[in-house]
Amino acid sequence: MPALLELSAAGAAASAASAAAAFLALVAAGWALGVVGNVGGPLFVLILLSVAQLPTTTAIGTAMLVSCLISLFACIGHWRRGNVVQDYGWITGIAGAAGCLIGALFSQRVPHRVLAPMLGIVVLIIPTLGLLRLARRLRPSARGPAVPSPLISPALHRVAGGSMGMVVGGFCGAFGLGGATPIAALSRMLLQQPMRSSIGSAYLAAMCISTVGTAFYAAHGQIDYHLAAWLTASV
Repeated sequence: MPALLELSAAGAAASAASAAAAFLALVAAGWALGVVGNVGGPLFVLILLSVAQLPTTTAIGTAMLVSCLISLFACIGHWRRGNVVQDYGWITGIAGAAGCLIGALFSQRVPHRVLAPMLGIVVLIIPTLGLLRLARRLRPSARGPAVPSPLISPALHRVAGGSMGMVVGGFCGAFGLGGATPIAALSRMLLQQPMRSSIGSAYLAAMCISTVGTAFYAAHGQIDYHLAAWLTASV
């Protein structure tokens, strides 16, 4: 009898933890949508975790496939319009693909009860950084409007792109980020690239990152192709 009571208490605790994780995921999704409108891969992961009740790694792999398809179509469109800085995009993407493998290996070794709350924190951080950047841009200046200068020298843009790709790729592999949004934002903020070029190059890098991540999770049988097709069609 005491053993049954212990099992019942353990089950109740696990259910409460799952409910808390789902609640945190939905709060993070609402916050992200309210601030930036869309956060791509992490939002898909939160939907798959909270609504479809997929295992965490399967949700991440499925979201990675959706991000891969979206990045592919977006990259083709930007490429045709000449919005892609190819050398920067390829360097960022190749480095990001390496980081993505490291992140994906990390996700395989972290328990669900740890990985799910970490995912919620990551999704909260993205729109918060966006808010801080927006507040900085809207801050009045006594000197009047000024043309911002790059924080990193143009001679180091490729090095910065590779470093940025490695870090963002690691988060993509571990948490299912698409990669385009943070890469484009960092390119604008640190390198002062033109808006269209930063977005087009970011989609090229994100395509490289998400292709490698999709292959990794597919090899581990952690993609729900039916849900991936449904999410892709709904975007």
